[in-house]
Amino acid sequence: LYAIWKANGIDVTADANGGTISAATGWAIASGNKTATKTIQFNTAYGTLPTVTRTGYTFTKWTLADDASATITAATKVSVPRAHTIKAQWTANTYKLTYDTTGGDSITQKNKTYDTTYTQDDLPTPTRTGYTFVGWFKEAGLTNQVNAGDIFDVSHATFDEISTSGSIARIYAKWSNNTYKITYEPNGANVTM
Repeated sequence: LYAIWKANGIDVTADANGGTISAATGWAIASGNKTATKTIQFNTAYGTLPTVTRTGYTFTKWTLADDASATITAATKVSVPRAHTIKAQWTANTYKLTYDTTGGDSITQKNKTYDTTYTQDDLPTPTRTGYTFVGWFKEAGLTNQVNAGDIFDVSHATFDEISTSGSIARIYAKWSNNTYKITYEPNGANVTM
């Protein structure tokens, strides 16, 4: 007599880790596109892994959820003998924060990493003859103000290409007109107004 063994099916969950699963051949995508599940035989390859996206980030790899050093690829064989989760790993993109001073003196752009906090140094005060600086705003329409403490993201900057690290992100200066009091010195002449 000989024993015949059959590998168990292992339930694997793919966690987008703040991102969204956009495609997952062979996986069942859950509502909200944040996770997907698949049953895979023990000691066989994971196969095609889900495609993920995340605003302001670049996908780096899949890992075991409880061991970020354990990289998972399509060819990796399932070696965890129980249900488990694999997790998407991300690197925050860095953008060239560009200051549109709308007529004020120019300010040198600087590198800024997505999802970091604006500091006072990130929001310098420009000058413009005849105007008072009001503040920095997300868009050219000057509706949404950006302040120190706000998060550098799509709610607080306008991005030329959000999916590309190194691309331009802009904020816009708002100004108010200065009002001046004019005093006439007639120097002995008659002035009629």
